[in-house]
Amino acid sequence: MTRKDSILRILRERRGEWVDGAEFIGVETGGIRYGARIEELRQEGHKIESQRSPNPRKAVWQYRIVEDGGSWYCTSCESRLPASEFHGDSTVAEGFAMMGCSKCKAKRVWRKKA
Repeated sequence: MTRKDSILRILRERRGEWVDGAEFIGVETGGIRYGARIEELRQEGHKIESQRSPNPRKAVWQYRIVEDGGSWYCTSCESRLPASEFHGDSTVAEGFAMMGCSKCKAKRVWRKKA
């Protein structure tokens, strides 16, 4: 499991909760470059919110993942597209639809159920 995957796992396990960035500093989750891993997750299409800690004694940022009940994943490169932004050309089979991927240019996209 990559450091990015570890951060995503933690955010999903604590869905709906704010997670202090300090929890991502461990070597297995991202080290001091955890912010870069969070940005990579955002670039892949994961909606991750951030805010300063409401505790004025903590100079940390907090993060939480927002998932909309389903996403489409490219079967070629695993790029994620939120269901709300998906407009497939045609349904191929249950959970599959044809659409070009902007990242790898593949034509098949698969919907992962939440």
